[in-house]
Amino acid sequence: MVFATLFLTKNVNANSTITVLGEFEVYDSDGVTLLSSYDFPFFNGGLSETFYKYFFINNTGSSPVCVYWNISSSSIFWEVMATPCPDRYDHYEEGALKYSFGIYRVFTSSVDYWCPSIEAIFLDVEEVVKLRFELYYTGEPITAETFILTTSFYSGQYPPPMIEATVNIDPDVLVLNSEGKWITAYLELAKGFTIQDIDVNTILLDDVIPAESHPTEIGDYDDDGNLDMMVKFDRNALIEYFQILDVRDGDLIELVVSGKLISGTSFLGTDTIKIIFGSS
Repeated sequence: MVFATLFLTKNVNANSTITVLGEFEVYDSDGVTLLSSYDFPFFNGGLSETFYKYFFINNTGSSPVCVYWNISSSSIFWEVMATPCPDRYDHYEEGALKYSFGIYRVFTSSVDYWCPSIEAIFLDVEEVVKLRFELYYTGEPITAETFILTTSFYSGQYPPPMIEATVNIDPDVLVLNSEGKWITAYLELAKGFTIQDIDVNTILLDDVIPAESHPTEIGDYDDDGNLDMMVKFDRNALIEYFQILDVRDGDLIELVVSGKLISGTSFLGTDTIKIIFGSS
């Protein structure tokens, strides 16, 4: 797995740094100069502006690769918009669209959007693709802040490999009419992968319930010498989900915990809990 990362900082003005490791490189708009940093123009609050930056990704390795990209971290909340297709990352404040971010693949006669965290660009040996980075600032609401947006480019096999995770959900027996705020899960990745690389914002329980961003904790819950990550899920959201599934008293339910590393590589693990309607 190979990485290149684009860092974007903005206080209604922005700065970026691209670092490159491995078998593909990032070049400036001339297609020759290795791109290591770039200063974004100042964005004035209250004025809508769109910023474009062209750059190239070149496969410098000895074998074909697929190159992906995703937002791996952000100091503000971003969400993928699904209309008309999952074609960009949008950020809202006070109910109004404030920023949009996207990457487009540029062809001779057309521009094809590179969908976030979904599509990959296949690069043969020595093949080069031209991309367009786009940042749109609506100018509303006029609230200046500094945010950091990290977009990771990485290469690997297609589709990305699925990492096996060990999952331990607590409690093992969920009493539906008992008190409680959270369901806890302890995640441990397969050997060769680092637990600190998990992007907490991508973790889902049964593809429905997102993990809470806080509290989380890295430790060794099962005392096996391997680090694990503790995350929390909203207990009431899980109970409502069970009601939709028409779960019965005494049922054993297998729950799936999935997510991604900051590189975009996915992981998945399961655990089984028992459902009790009355007192334990």
